[in-house]
Amino acid sequence: MKRFEKFFGSTANSLLAAVGSSDLREWLRDHRFGTVDTCRAASDQCDGDAVKRIGDARQSIPVYGSSSGVAIVTVQSDVSITLPGGGGTNAVPVELGAMHAFTALVSSSAHPDKSVVWSVSGAACPLLCGSVDASGNYTAPQILPASPNVTLTARSVADSSQQVSTAITITSNCLLQLAVPSSVAASTTATFIATLTPAPGSKPSTALSWSLSGSGCNGSSCGTLSVVTEQSAGGNTSAASASYTGPISSPAPNAIVVTVTPLADPSKAAQQQFSIQGATSGISVTVSPATATRAINYHLTLREARCLAGFA
Repeated sequence: MKRFEKFFGSTANSLLAAVGSSDLREWLRDHRFGTVDTCRAASDQCDGDAVKRIGDARQSIPVYGSSSGVAIVTVQSDVSITLPGGGGTNAVPVELGAMHAFTALVSSSAHPDKSVVWSVSGAACPLLCGSVDASGNYTAPQILPASPNVTLTARSVADSSQQVSTAITITSNCLLQLAVPSSVAASTTATFIATLTPAPGSKPSTALSWSLSGSGCNGSSCGTLSVVTEQSAGGNTSAASASYTGPISSPAPNAIVVTVTPLADPSKAAQQQFSIQGATSGISVTVSPATATRAINYHLTLREARCLAGFA
């Protein structure tokens, strides 16, 4: 203290008080100690004699006169950060493809940089955990991950030791409906329509996969499907239609199932069962002659012809 007073005289106590306040530059200017230059790294060479250290940064204070001294102070942070609407024990639900805005509040008795750095983490990262922009707007992925839980974190720029996090649960409440006729004539074509209705404000993937199955058929014996259109049905709702061509004969048992699965959430798959009409089996039987008149006790020979459909 005596050494410090030797260099600064009666203003020593005032200087010691000032270096810990946010008005350092103004105080130095008023007391004619010159301007304040900032060194960004501890290894930088700073012009001047009095140095103020803040972490790995320091500020030099050029002093008028032939004498010089060094004042070293520790700057403490009272920065705190909160996340209104988050940060509690309950996770924030966000629908597939939807955006949810978060705001981080940085508080301090001083005047620190109040910006934050946002990040997301979770088992589904980086592909299926969503994203967050510099303003705190979180956008959920369009496809539901196997682990739908994500952590959103806001870290203070002024004091990187201060951060706040909140849990997010990616939810899926889309609805898939399937319109299929109850029966389709053999070897004819019918149109199947699948309609995907997202939850309000959401935007899930609209990709769909189609398949046919049945206990009495396999592969092409169940018929064939070709998706011909996929278009908007109003709002966020999308519709896809598929052209179905029935087999040449009905399977046994006569039941075929069409399944449509949304890529966004396979648990929302829809199924419909239908039958093939117009050919009850693959074999037709004819008797020749179809009609005949003969006398009593007269012998008549009937001929039976069996024909596999499609191979007449």
